Amino acid sequence: MLKHSSSNPYVFTEQGVAMLSAVLRSEKAVMVSIQIMNAFVEMRKVLAHHTGLLQRVESIETKLQLNDQHFEKIFTALEQGKPAIKQDIFFKGQIFDAYSFVIDLMKKAETSLIIIDNYIDLSVLEMLSEKSNNVGVTIVTSKNTSIKALDI
Repeated sequence: MLKHSSSNPYVFTEQGVAMLSAVLRSEKAVMVSIQIMNAFVEMRKVLAHHTGLLQRVESIETKLQLNDQHFEKIFTALEQGKPAIKQDIFFKGQIFDAYSFVIDLMKKAETSLIIIDNYIDLSVLEMLSEKSNNVGVTIVTSKNTSIKALDI
């Protein structure tokens, strides 16, 4: 039992092992403490050797947590019924109505717009000029689209 604890210790620090071997002077205790000290040395070497890997894992975990937070916001908004967007069906001859509808949606954006369109063209970029300056835009499209990086 430890002095200020009601339970027995299950692990020792490297210094604790050294102190224990000083108290227990049997040959077996000394051999075991040497093996434990060697294990600590190897553990430090492994940790030092894989520092970059550990940092990458931490970075990935941070990104996953951030993505989880973003997804949670999206799911919460969907569950609350937001955004309440009126859905219209556009037929032939109603191109202006569809154009106007998309422009209105872009104007309502407060922080970001995500556009997913395999056939994006310059007309979409022209529509984006209607959004607020502080609204970020992410465009997801196919490689075969008519728009090029220079257009953006």
